[in-house]
Amino acid sequence: MKATADSSVSNSKNWLSVDSAPTNSAYQATEQVVAGFSRGGTGTLSFSTVAIPVQALRLYDSGATTTTVPATPAQVTGRTALAGTPAFQSGAADFSGTNEVALDFTVQSWSTTIRLNQSNMASAAKDLSKVTRDELLSALNNRISASFALAGIIEAGLDDAGRLQFTTLDVGAAATVSVGNSFPSAGHTAMDIGIAGGVVTQLWRPVALPSSPYTALDLSGSNTRTITIDDGQTSTTVTLGASSAPPPADITAVTNLEVVAMLNTALQAQGSTAGSYASTIAATSTDYVNFYGGPVGPTATLTISGPDAVAFGFVSGYTINGTSSTTVTPGYTASGSNPGSITTRGLLDTVDGSTGMAVGQIAIAGLVGTAGDATLRAIITQVDKAIAAAVEAGTTLGAIKTRIDGQMGFIDTLMKANGRTVGTLVDADIEEESTKLKALQTQQQLAIQALSIANSGSQTVLALFR
Repeated sequence: MKATADSSVSNSKNWLSVDSAPTNSAYQATEQVVAGFSRGGTGTLSFSTVAIPVQALRLYDSGATTTTVPATPAQVTGRTALAGTPAFQSGAADFSGTNEVALDFTVQSWSTTIRLNQSNMASAAKDLSKVTRDELLSALNNRISASFALAGIIEAGLDDAGRLQFTTLDVGAAATVSVGNSFPSAGHTAMDIGIAGGVVTQLWRPVALPSSPYTALDLSGSNTRTITIDDGQTSTTVTLGASSAPPPADITAVTNLEVVAMLNTALQAQGSTAGSYASTIAATSTDYVNFYGGPVGPTATLTISGPDAVAFGFVSGYTINGTSSTTVTPGYTASGSNPGSITTRGLLDTVDGSTGMAVGQIAIAGLVGTAGDATLRAIITQVDKAIAAAVEAGTTLGAIKTRIDGQMGFIDTLMKANGRTVGTLVDADIEEESTKLKALQTQQQLAIQALSIANSGSQTVLALFR
């Protein structure tokens, strides 16, 4: 990229790779390019120019420019565009059921929670099953305006990438805002709209823990043990005996590890999603055989029964349900900045204060842990801003090029028209002079003939007197 920028020279000018150091008198933050001309009534030429904002277009700058920046507000931006969030995966959000957006806000010393659900979205959306992004944004701002803690302090909007954004109305370092997902209210389900942090619900399989320890089984000869495991989807009966695989080291004293291997082999052979695992309390050398189901969540069940359930430490008919757990991860916190001056370079070599890196030198291999995640988010924001600036610069250049091309086309057309006009005038003058020449030649010939006639007339009169 640097080599490409360095070689982008036209008419001895390079606007992508510059040196803006004060000692470089050749550098102009704004270049003037002639775009057209006009001629006044007295014949005086005047030229029009187009300003090229080199300082905004530069990608690399080997010097440095001091820029004054105004105070900024605190701003929290969502992790992804609304269109890419689970809430809008079908193109619109569904608030017709139990879905709810719950956001915790802390602005300066005030904290509150805003909730959007079926009851309060009815006045903001035409169709609760197809809530648009604009309707969601309007509902958020309505709830903010109605909040004693937030009214007149923050507002919700979308950034250029379509991500949800909360911005303080005050500016400066004293302006702070923290936004994150909260627990949904009773009877509601959390809806993800791309805000940092979130409510994570983890569904767990049912796990059957025996009420008594496991005692080594004697499966020699005709001895067998039968147990039934029902995971709510399939009921599987397993009978262990001398021929069960894998074979134990001592068939007369099968350990808990060996019987678990036998059970899992038999369960898998019959297509069950349930399984078993061994555990041992080291302090007392007490062994156990435990079972787990296939389906997950509070509605999933696991039942242990059969004539020999007690041999595995269970009372026949023992049933347990799966479980779920909900946690909230932290949201984002942001602060504004005071006015000041910063030293900038180009779009790709200006070091960002929040990441300590320039876009052209970003390295993420060493980012680890929570701090690494925070730095990565800052890098993404930095790159997004650089892309937006590059797009704006490209748009500016495109508009300037279009303007200059239009002027060049006009001048070309004008020159051709002038050439045709001059040609027409020249042709007209030649025809007029040619006509005058022919008339003069005719007059001369007539004069000569008249003189000849006059001379011959006098000779005829003299002849009469002879």
